[in-house]
Amino acid sequence: MEEKDLIWLGKFAVHLVSLMEEKGVGQRRLATLSGVSLGKINKIVHNKANLTLTTLRKLAEGLDLPPSKLMDFPQE
Repeated sequence: MEEKDLIWLGKFAVHLVSLMEEKGVGQRRLATLSGVSLGKINKIVHNKANLTLTTLRKLAEGLDLPPSKLMDFPQE
């Protein structure tokens, strides 16, 4: 994976954790709500996994947010 991809995924991870905190949802609860495995969520929030659009959609549903909200973070 290219360095710029790792940087972008890291920013996404920080944003996802922030949204989880705003909603009062931990990793285990998000796994239950979204149908994404706890292991996968853990890898995403620790910047150790790339995610698919399907996973993005499921995470958004678990947080009761539109998928676009998960992508709404500074990307520069």
